[in-house]
Amino acid sequence: KKVDEAALKRLVDFQIEEGIHGLIPLGSTGEFLSVTPDERRQIVEIVVKQAAARVPVLIGTGAEWTDEVVRTSREAESMGADGVMIIPSYSAACSAAATANVDMMPELIARLAQIPNCQYVKESTLDPTRVRDIIRLAGDRMTVFAGVLGYESFWLGAEGWVAVCSNVIPRWSAQLFKLVADKRDMDAALALYKKMTPLLWWVGGPRYVSGTKACFEMMGM
Repeated sequence: KKVDEAALKRLVDFQIEEGIHGLIPLGSTGEFLSVTPDERRQIVEIVVKQAAARVPVLIGTGAEWTDEVVRTSREAESMGADGVMIIPSYSAACSAAATANVDMMPELIARLAQIPNCQYVKESTLDPTRVRDIIRLAGDRMTVFAGVLGYESFWLGAEGWVAVCSNVIPRWSAQLFKLVADKRDMDAALALYKKMTPLLWWVGGPRYVSGTKACFEMMGM
């Protein structure tokens, strides 16, 4: 299937109107492996234009080949993106990790933080101590976003959440962050998190793309 331009515009508006704080098209949930270069440019153009600077737009520019990552990152910048999200090389694995087959330890993240424009990391393991240790080693240079364990990571100092579930429950996802980061209201945050948890089983793990699409279908999207 080709890019559904009307549906993508609607999704961008839905996210922003529900209070989400930023958009990251063409990550793994965005199936970046399954789009052509022309479709990639179309997606970037639509999302940047439809967001209209209401929230930051970061573009997933992951690829197995470094030169392609550089090309797509420069392309995203030229098309008005606010930043990029880059996955480690994911097929030639030097260690095992859940998302990319490459485990980037806090010590490596601290080294990457020395690179001038490398300012954020999405910590996608199921080990919240990674959030703690990245902040301890590089917190003055690197902002940590949660990748999976949003609620748990917020309490350890994560300043954002690249959440699959926010595709379908953006308002709750944004509220959860505000309850922890802004209000420090543990009781209200935990109550909301418990409401969200049943959904997380269906938009997490190996079924996250198909689960998200199933949710959209039930939502009439």
